Amino acid sequence: MKNPKIGIIFILYKTPREEVKRLESEIKALKFKKYKIYFIDNTSDNSGYAGGINEGIKKALVADLVPQEIAADLKKYYRSPVQRGKKEV
Repeated sequence: MKNPKIGIIFILYKTPREEVKRLESEIKALKFKKYKIYFIDNTSDNSGYAGGINEGIKKALVADLVPQEIAADLKKYYRSPVQRGKKEV
């Protein structure tokens, strides 16, 4: 992959705006060519870290940041309902 697209996901919980700006500037300092930052504010939703990451991945899929060969499998996974407590065999 010559110029990969990078998605960076931050899960926020009662995070001050100054901290968000600091994170943005640190990522900008890395000088990635193609990237998108996803700030998932979990303050009101409180879906936990995993729930926030899942939301960020869904947003990255919509933004076409995930390679097509991986995106098809992920989209299939996110379309199917998750049943807690059941293991796949």
